[in-house]
Amino acid sequence: MGLVNCRDCGGTISTNANMCPHCGTINTIQNEMLYEDHLEYEHSLAEFEHQLEMEEFEAWERADAEASKFTAIMVIVYVVFAFLFLLFIGWVMNDV
Repeated sequence: MGLVNCRDCGGTISTNANMCPHCGTINTIQNEMLYEDHLEYEHSLAEFEHQLEMEEFEAWERADAEASKFTAIMVIVYVVFAFLFLLFIGWVMNDV
């Protein structure tokens, strides 16, 4: 809480007062402070939302990378099994 001078009469008023106790003028400083607080809150909220979006994006990227690794491993396993199956079929056909 601070003290400021009234813009109309010059009397000392609190920044928390709604109006000047000397002349009744509405205290615009309180409204300006509330507006500045509101802008600061909106800015903080926007930064927080952006941070959450980035964390979610990074999590999806990590999950996508893990899925790609798994897919590559499965393709290699299938190719090896197919190769072994073809060797087995060739071996069986040579014995018949």
